[in-house]
Amino acid sequence: MSFSIDLAETMTVRLTLGFVFLAFVSGFGLAASLTHLAIVEAVNAKLSTTEAFGQLGWGPMKSLKLSNEYHRFYPAGNLLRRAGILAAVSLFSLLVAGALFGLPLLGITLVGAVGALSLWSVYFRKPSV
Repeated sequence: MSFSIDLAETMTVRLTLGFVFLAFVSGFGLAASLTHLAIVEAVNAKLSTTEAFGQLGWGPMKSLKLSNEYHRFYPAGNLLRRAGILAAVSLFSLLVAGALFGLPLLGITLVGAVGALSLWSVYFRKPSV
């Protein structure tokens, strides 16, 4: 009995796994977004209507402010950690999919580094006082 794997089979397996990991990106990204909406809702419940966070126009500064407000109102809350873990798994799945599709290692590394730094700054760092 001889086992031989040809190039077509290898490429088919890589592409199939790549698309599976892209599905993971979508699923975990959606779960992270829904958790983020729960964080916004929880913080807005403690703020006045003039200070409440809107649903549109998100950027790094607004995300950091939301993170600080969540830590202020819910010091023992776990929604930020949950959203961060879901987003991190989504990022990891994106990087694996990129590697399976044969994207350049430098590009994958840069996306991973910027993504990890962003995730850390919003979800995992200690809040500023």
